[in-house]
Amino acid sequence: MKFIQIAKNKNKIKLLNDIKELVCDNLKDYLYGYVYEEDIKYNDYKIGDIVFVQRYKYKNGTKGNNHMFLIVDTEKKEQNLLYFGMLISSKIEKTHFKSNKYIQKDNKNNLKKDSIIKTDVIYKIFTKNILLKIGNIDKTKVDIYKNYLINNN
Repeated sequence: MKFIQIAKNKNKIKLLNDIKELVCDNLKDYLYGYVYEEDIKYNDYKIGDIVFVQRYKYKNGTKGNNHMFLIVDTEKKEQNLLYFGMLISSKIEKTHFKSNKYIQKDNKNNLKKDSIIKTDVIYKIFTKNILLKIGNIDKTKVDIYKNYLINNN
């Protein structure tokens, strides 16, 4: 069975507005503190890409959040691609949760801090909400994270 269908059946897909708000007054300062390289804007992202998502407004009109995600799958919706991503956090002290997987910073993922990937849920991400690509990780690691979501939640 396809990964996205399994995740839907397990109720593991959420909307971006389910994420707790992160306050960020200056986006460039936030990104500078997190990533090494300058941002790269694409219209097409691949499985394994690490992207920065900036939401503009919630349904009730409040300002959105800034978060990094690992793209784990894609789905064609009409003329556009819909992406599915796992949240990335620099709060490595939360590795004690078994669904949070440690990821070490390196030149390929371009993270400035060692981080965690939260493998307990995936989020729908529309291209318009992706601000930039930060880096990527090997597809074999993505498959491990996807299998963890399917087999352990």
